[in-house]
Amino acid sequence: MLAHVGDSRAILCRAGQAVQVTEDHKPDRIDEKKRVERAGGLVLNVRGAWRIAARANPRGATKSSRREYQGLSITRSLGDACFKNPPLSAADPEVRVLPITDKDLFVVLVTEGVTRVLSNQDVIDCASKHWDDSEEAAKNVVRTAFQKGSDENLTALVVQFGWADKHTPKYIEKRRQLVAQGVEGGSPVMKPLKPAPDIKEIDTDKAVEKDDFDMFG
Repeated sequence: MLAHVGDSRAILCRAGQAVQVTEDHKPDRIDEKKRVERAGGLVLNVRGAWRIAARANPRGATKSSRREYQGLSITRSLGDACFKNPPLSAADPEVRVLPITDKDLFVVLVTEGVTRVLSNQDVIDCASKHWDDSEEAAKNVVRTAFQKGSDENLTALVVQFGWADKHTPKYIEKRRQLVAQGVEGGSPVMKPLKPAPDIKEIDTDKAVEKDDFDMFG
C-alpha cells in the first residue's frame, strides 16, 4: 500500500523498466481540476504553468487588496494553510494497493526537483547502476538531476525488495542490451486495483532526528 500527497513521485523498477506508481497532484490533472473547482477554487494557466488560486487577503481593508491572488502548483499538500479553507489543496492522500512480483526490483521515491529534469526511465537507470547499494543509488539519482541543472529540492529514496539480490543482475543486463539497441522503453502509470479508502488522519509524530545524508559524498 502506498499513500501519496503532492508532486513527489514513486517509480517502480519492473525488470529494469520504469513504472510510475503515483500520479502527481497537479492542477492540469482532470480529476484534480474538477475537485478544486467544486470546492470553489480557480485553476489558472499563468505564463504556461498551471496553478490553483486563492485570495491572498480576503479580509483586506481595501478592494484592491481583496482582489489579490496567490497561486500554488499542486492540488494536494500537508501544509499551505491558506489553501485549506476551502480545501483547494487537500491533505487527503491518494492510496493505492499494488501487487508486486520478483520482477519488481526496487522502488524510487523522488521529489519534483528530480522529475523536472529526469524521465521516469532516467531515474530507474540511474538507480540501477548501484542496485546493490540503496544509498549510493539514491545519491546517483540526486547527483544526475543536479548535473542536469535542476535548482529545485532534490531528494531521492531507494527501497530495494528482499529478492532483488537474486534476480536483479539478469534484468539489469537485459536492460543494458535494450539501451544498446536504442530501445528506451515506456513508462506506464500504474492504476489502483480497487477504490482508495478514505484516510482522515496522518501520523506525523515520528520524525527523523538526524540527517547525515551527504548529497555529493
